[in-house]
Amino acid sequence: MTEEAGVKERLDLNVRFEYNFLKQFQEPLEGTGMNKEELLKRISIDPSICFGKPCIRGTRIWVSLIIDNLAADIPEEEILAAYPALTKEDIRAALAYAAELAHDRYVPLTDHVHNEVQAR
Repeated sequence: MTEEAGVKERLDLNVRFEYNFLKQFQEPLEGTGMNKEELLKRISIDPSICFGKPCIRGTRIWVSLIIDNLAADIPEEEILAAYPALTKEDIRAALAYAAELAHDRYVPLTDHVHNEVQAR
């Protein structure tokens, strides 16, 4: 592949990525019937509730709690049973919010975590 063809291929890939990224705000996400913008409206940040931590709107359930449970491989059904105020859409909203944060921000891994990952 020539250098010019490689550049064109990368540009095509970037255009497809940006198209898909923007499309998710207009089109319903699979399994929810809601687009990303509608899901993000389910998240509330209010300094007078839970110290301003992002929560599911109308609850005091932190987005980070949902993400931590999913990361710990807790099944969605178990999370819903433990927090009856939650819906499947709320869990999708927490994931959408976490994804938005990851687009623009990252938290560097500590040396301890980095070394653990490399040892595996």
